[in-house]
Amino acid sequence: MGTSRPFVSENKDINKLVQWVIRHFAPINNAYGTSLRELGVGKRSIRDSRQQQGEITYRSLENSEGKFLQPIIMHNGIAYPLLTAKANEHVNLGIKLLFDTFEAVPSRASESNVHGGLLKIADAQTLGPATPAGDISVSKGTGKMMIAVIAGSDLAGTITITGDTIDRDTGVKTVGDTDTIIVDAVTTDGTTQDSNGNDVHKFTGAYITSKWFTGTVVLSTSTLNLSDVDVYHVSFEQFGDTPRIMITTFDVNLFSTNIAAEFDAYIHTIHVTGSKCNIHNEAELHLGADGETAIADRYWRLRQGNIDDPIDGRTDGFWVDVHYSNSPVYVEDVTLKVWGKQIQILEDREV
Repeated sequence: MGTSRPFVSENKDINKLVQWVIRHFAPINNAYGTSLRELGVGKRSIRDSRQQQGEITYRSLENSEGKFLQPIIMHNGIAYPLLTAKANEHVNLGIKLLFDTFEAVPSRASESNVHGGLLKIADAQTLGPATPAGDISVSKGTGKMMIAVIAGSDLAGTITITGDTIDRDTGVKTVGDTDTIIVDAVTTDGTTQDSNGNDVHKFTGAYITSKWFTGTVVLSTSTLNLSDVDVYHVSFEQFGDTPRIMITTFDVNLFSTNIAAEFDAYIHTIHVTGSKCNIHNEAELHLGADGETAIADRYWRLRQGNIDDPIDGRTDGFWVDVHYSNSPVYVEDVTLKVWGKQIQILEDREV
């Protein structure tokens, strides 16, 4: 039990997860040699060769008797199990999850936001303690707010958001509630456009509220001087606040009625840490300018797998933007599916 042995796995999904961690947190040449070691001893840490730089930590689960059960990866406080070949038959990697949507005849030249969306409600505003900056006032539906700090002179301080909030569990409204966001740097807005002029969102270091605001909302500060601030409503699917979720596959089936049909769809994920969030385009599917040229009266199966993006449903989530660019749209019978899995240990066994 006290000897070291290289990490091995017969489960391809586990290998993908390990490779993802290595690629993002510990870029090393030898993934399964001496760099990743499993120590069959409880209460011991197992680390990669760059742990001295704080890139990733591996440790072992224990039962109530302190016996070694299996190694796991710890990422943002979430435990992702690493299965050895011996443990493989006793532990299930995950429970599959499916989110699907059907549109028989989409609206002309429309955009459908599935399971959430991002909507700009204030553009290029100033925010500061006094004139000429002052406060920002917006009117919005119900949900969280995202703030992109594009430019400013004083960038260390807080933004206070004041307005009515809705409790996401009970639906009870609190009048005149507040939320505080800590600001320490500008946001990088890396949003681009596809061939049909549709936004493909990407933000690094944006800011997000912890509460759901509704109606008139005021942003104020006594410490910041910001010359360019964009304010958004943001909604996203959180898998019922479930941790250890991995988005795996984006799948669409549709029918084109004309060679001019255009279809563009994007999965966007949002990862939240404290007051900050990052938004990425994880996968995309196209028919037309950015994909295969449409054929009249034909079905199309569009799919992107191996996405393997882990999210924590307690804070993170996803949504899908679907664009139908023509009028008429020339696309019918659209079935859209997002597959994921919850990484879950079903039965603990000693190894």
